[in-house]
Amino acid sequence: MRVNPFTTFEVRAAGATIGQLAKEYKLGEASIYRALKAVKNSPVKTVIKTTKIILWLQVENNSKFVRGKSTSRKNIEDYFLSDYAAKKMSKDSWEYELTFQYEDDSDLERQIEELTVNISNEADLRNGFIECHYTEVGSERTWY
Repeated sequence: MRVNPFTTFEVRAAGATIGQLAKEYKLGEASIYRALKAVKNSPVKTVIKTTKIILWLQVENNSKFVRGKSTSRKNIEDYFLSDYAAKKMSKDSWEYELTFQYEDDSDLERQIEELTVNISNEADLRNGFIECHYTEVGSERTWY
């Protein structure tokens, strides 16, 4: 999981312990202290923006002789979409509402690209593939 030192600083200021942060980010306490120190010593405070994005995600097997589609989808939801507080739009839906925190548009683009690669790799591990696209809520921006 990627650690955003500014978010970590805000969570710490809200009362989280170093141990809680280390557990949440799956890092050692020394790494958390370094991230907090980087924010404290930073001359420029980065503004973190938040946006909601709808992900349409279809996971399929490569052939009718391959199994693993449901395992791929579960792993994708558990390991990748959970980082973005994913909410499935309905029980049998292929749509998820994700919450992205980003510094600027290039950071958002990078996060979406990284998420897509991770999702695709997970499906590929089980001889499957994905089709997906992202749509920002409240705007016309889309990514494929």
